[in-house]
Amino acid sequence: PSGTGRVDDRTPGHQPAPEGPGERGPDFVSRFFAPLSGVPEDPVTGSAHCSLGPWWAGRLGRDTLVAYQASARGGILHLRMRGDRVELRGRAVTVLRGTILGSGGSG
Repeated sequence: PSGTGRVDDRTPGHQPAPEGPGERGPDFVSRFFAPLSGVPEDPVTGSAHCSLGPWWAGRLGRDTLVAYQASARGGILHLRMRGDRVELRGRAVTVLRGTILGSGGSG
């Protein structure tokens, strides 16, 4: 790293270019690290963008955003603010399947 503290100075690969005519590049770039939880770097973290989206939406004054999470795999997320929820769109990789039982659930 160059030591300037800028995210793009430490980004693997490059930031993606707009995908088509009239499209803009990402509104913000993120990275996610959780080494104490056994995650050196998460490639693309939807849950993190549920917090980052509203913050950036307020700062930029828009309710639709394009985010890029920089990692070896990297990924583009399309975010839309929906009241107290964030709608996420993008390509996904399934890493876990399972069933969550709430209290009082059967099975």
